[in-house]
Amino acid sequence: MTSPTRPLQPADAGGASPAGESLAAGARLGKYEIIERVGRGGMAVIYKARDPLLNRIVAIKQIGAHLADDSRWRDRFRQEAQVIARIAVTSRHVVNIHELVEDPRGLFIVMEFVEGHSLATLIRENRVDLQSGLDVLAGVCLGLRAVHAAGVIHRDIKPGNIIVPPDRRAKIADFGLAAPIGSEASMALGTTKYMAPELFQSGPIDCRVDIYSLGLVAFEMFAGREAYDRLFAELRGDGRSEAMRWMNWHLRTDLVLPRLDAVNPLIPPVLAEIVAQMAAKSLGVRYANIDAVILDLKRSFPPGAGAAAAGATSIGGPVAAVAPASGVSAASSAAPTGAVTGVFEDEAPTAPMPAPSPLRKVRRKHLIWAGSALAAVIVVVVSLAVARSGKLEALRQTYGEGVAAYRAADYATAIARYREAAQMDVSGSEAAEGRKLAAQGLALAEAQAARMRGDFAEALSKLKEAEERLGVKRTVIEPVRVAVLEAQEREEARARFTQLLADGELEQASTVIRDLEERALLDSAAATEMKDQLEQARGRSTYFAQLRKARQALDRGDFDNAMKFAQAAEALQPTEEAAGLLKSIRLEKQYSEEVKKGDEALAVADFKSAATHYLEANRLKPSAVGESRYKRVKAREHLAAGLAARDSGRLLDARMQFEESLKHDELPEARRGLERVLTLLTLQEQIDAGQKAADSGDWEEALKKWQAALDAAVPDRADEIRAKVALAQLQVAIGRGDRLAAEKQWAEARKAYEEALRLGGGDDVKRRIREMELNQQIAALLEQGDAARDAGRLSQALKLYRDALKLRQGDPEIQGRIDDVNYRQFKASGTRKLQAGQYRAALADLRQALRLRPDDAEVARMVEEAEKKASEEPGGG
Repeated sequence: MTSPTRPLQPADAGGASPAGESLAAGARLGKYEIIERVGRGGMAVIYKARDPLLNRIVAIKQIGAHLADDSRWRDRFRQEAQVIARIAVTSRHVVNIHELVEDPRGLFIVMEFVEGHSLATLIRENRVDLQSGLDVLAGVCLGLRAVHAAGVIHRDIKPGNIIVPPDRRAKIADFGLAAPIGSEASMALGTTKYMAPELFQSGPIDCRVDIYSLGLVAFEMFAGREAYDRLFAELRGDGRSEAMRWMNWHLRTDLVLPRLDAVNPLIPPVLAEIVAQMAAKSLGVRYANIDAVILDLKRSFPPGAGAAAAGATSIGGPVAAVAPASGVSAASSAAPTGAVTGVFEDEAPTAPMPAPSPLRKVRRKHLIWAGSALAAVIVVVVSLAVARSGKLEALRQTYGEGVAAYRAADYATAIARYREAAQMDVSGSEAAEGRKLAAQGLALAEAQAARMRGDFAEALSKLKEAEERLGVKRTVIEPVRVAVLEAQEREEARARFTQLLADGELEQASTVIRDLEERALLDSAAATEMKDQLEQARGRSTYFAQLRKARQALDRGDFDNAMKFAQAAEALQPTEEAAGLLKSIRLEKQYSEEVKKGDEALAVADFKSAATHYLEANRLKPSAVGESRYKRVKAREHLAAGLAARDSGRLLDARMQFEESLKHDELPEARRGLERVLTLLTLQEQIDAGQKAADSGDWEEALKKWQAALDAAVPDRADEIRAKVALAQLQVAIGRGDRLAAEKQWAEARKAYEEALRLGGGDDVKRRIREMELNQQIAALLEQGDAARDAGRLSQALKLYRDALKLRQGDPEIQGRIDDVNYRQFKASGTRKLQAGQYRAALADLRQALRLRPDDAEVARMVEEAEKKASEEPGGG
């Protein structure tokens, strides 16, 4: 569990602070003093800070401001801290955690600060050679072994989450996306470029997704920057499109990584095989677990394999090794090349345990004897008991590995092996006894691990469990218990010593050293270290006085004096604290100058210059106040541009500027300007729509649009729109008169035309009235003619039709009526004459009728009859 910091006091926070607020240099978070912000990601901000009580530098991770109020992300952040706390104690290749801090300003994880670079930086700068790459790969594998042993998948293995210190023992960082093994796949989480294919599909996932990601990282690291970029040039692009292309690449089984030794001939073939199997898209081909990867690396690059044997050379350029971090000499970071044994030796540390007090009866040799005695007994028992079968042999071998690890003080490996042995499903009394002994060994190893990480209550609890529940003998328990109590007492004294140094109680701190030495709880190295710290503390009084003066001057805004005092402090002790304060003073001075320039520009309404200076000020020192100040000025800059665009008639430009202004700040002038521009744009749209309707002849629609525009018109466009409305009204009246005239509604048509005359219609309307009156006369004659024709008064009808034709000569409709009457007359006359036996006279009339209506079968028959009869008359031939 984490220990909470003290509650914030007014001196710390200056009042309530919103969750997610950034911490400025010099701010405090509980006991921690913020030095600087060193990184910002999509979900968190990272700070470098100082723990004055323990005199160490730490890293502090703050949950992102946009996530601070989301309970789901806060729970995930807490879960990340718990995951790291559970894993880091078992592996030095995972960034360790010190505590989780809940504060009004947000959630914070306090972690170890690792000097070095991210692997992403080293790859980008071509600073990885074969030996360095092997060390990094081995370190990450060991870290993943601890992660997976805890039942966790990292899910975001990528170069940016791997930190490489000067000794090249890589550490895994950022467990924000970690999840239990067997969780459901989620393509929404992770870095697409390194995600395993199964993460884009449904179903549970296991540790192989991390192996795949590490395989891609290894390929990128060993291929070299130039070759890698050339291979995947087609996948690069903007964020979203590149992510989609990478997802497609992972899912397509026909696309695979080329062999590393083909991309870079200097890579050993065996390493190319290992990376290819790690990055295999098929789960059946990919390594089943990280232990298999570690085993192959150990076999392929054994101890003593030099650079020549492994074919090692610089990758990506003539670089001898991973470059050391700033302030670390190249000599201090040198390491053998061509083998990974230097990293894998971390699996079994052999450093001696701290020497116990000579006043105690129990010595470290007794502690070792106790563990070895128990181990020896168990080895004998298990060796005799499990020799009968393969399963028993596996139990014996696994337990033996636990014993070896315990003896070598590699408690993480011992715990894993003991637990595996204790859980083996093997029947028989010998196996049961073996599992019991494995459980006892597990309890002891867990107690030792707890002791090593300083969790003394947990260590004592495990020892109590081993004795009372598992039956471990007191003679075995007691040496470990004494070692735990001594370590606890030593740690408490060291913590008290550190606190006394921080409080300036130097004489009492000296008493603590003497007491520890008298009781033989300090070895010579630790005693020398504490004495050096005491002497340094005595020599820092002047240094702290200079720092205090520098801070006081900085608070007054006296940057020159603040710089002078801080430089004096740094000359006394070139510490990160002094360097950080100098950096803060320079930053504050530059920030103050930018704000001043912004204020001066604002005073003369030079909004663009003011915004530029305020933006730079907020970049130097981000804050809600600075962001608000920049947005207000930016809003006024866009407001001025919008007013200018509106006045020059560029309405679309004006709308864009007003909208941009409102995005930055809710200025009433911008809101009113936008509303007026939108009104003008709507007005113009209505005018344009009316014109479009008018151009197509739809004057009623044009009238409707223009009338709506007139109702909403601004004064300076009202006359223009009234003219359009009047034109539309005139055309609508004319159109209505034309329609009514066509429908022969003469009285209504006349009213419509007269209305058009009142609306300003001239000769065109008068011509239409005359045309209507003529049509009215013709219609009356035709109506009378039709009535006479229908009553059989054909001569009268013919006269009326001919009178109509005189009014409109050549009218086909009237001529058709005349032809119809003639047809009727000729047919009737011919019929009478045929009946009267006047065949030749009948034949003449009937032929005229047939000419007028050739399709009349009856007339045609009568013509044939008349012709026949006429031919039979004397002289008819």
